[in-house]
Amino acid sequence: MKNIIIGLMVLVGIMVTVPTKADEIPTGYLALLDSATNNYTGKNYSEALRQYTLVTSYGYESPEIWYNMGNCAYRLNSLAESILFYEKSLKLDPGFEDAQYNLRVVNSKILDKIDSVPQLFYERWWFSLQNTFRANTWALLSLFLFVFSLVGFLFYYLVDLRWLRKTGFYGALVFLFLFAHSFAFAWKASSRITRSDYAIVFSPSVTVKGSPDATSTDLFVLHEGSKVFIGDQVGEWCKVKRSDGKEGWMPLEAIRKI
Repeated sequence: MKNIIIGLMVLVGIMVTVPTKADEIPTGYLALLDSATNNYTGKNYSEALRQYTLVTSYGYESPEIWYNMGNCAYRLNSLAESILFYEKSLKLDPGFEDAQYNLRVVNSKILDKIDSVPQLFYERWWFSLQNTFRANTWALLSLFLFVFSLVGFLFYYLVDLRWLRKTGFYGALVFLFLFAHSFAFAWKASSRITRSDYAIVFSPSVTVKGSPDATSTDLFVLHEGSKVFIGDQVGEWCKVKRSDGKEGWMPLEAIRKI
């Protein structure tokens, strides 16, 4: 029973730690959001971006807000910033097709064209399955599956008819199996939202070094808009890895975390 309660508390925690959606913003901030949206639809992109930025600075965000910010930045010819905002949108909702498309368009316009390390087909399928729903949807689904598994076990223990007991038992096992996977997806999606493992290069050009020292060996050059994985940090330097596996050190001031 104790483990069941802990599991339910974790699920509830996942749902409440998912970033606030636009329709949950208090009235004062909602007015600011409406003003930003009006400026956005009115093609006043500079003011819309300023207001959207103010909304997110108070901790209120959604895939749609970051998507609109990405569109504003693109219209203002700030490619690195638009990439950052589209990535933030997809961080909350990896299945957001409009953000995926716009991100591909903007990435085609930056200097660095880096091929990713190819994934095996089952890795791509598993990743696609994880991104089917947002974190709170996976958490809610987990709760329902857990309840269904409990109902199945209750049938097994309380019903006298043999076929109903067998149905309840095997049904409970199936729901428990599905619960375990949906719970894992919810946990992973929630962790992805709260972590900042990736960043976008904002310097027009930056030389990646072999060690956290300006005098160390030059390895390669990254340009504005490139996405990197963030590793260790030493002082004002951080270790980064490109999508093709090449890695090195660069100044923290040259990047902005997603």
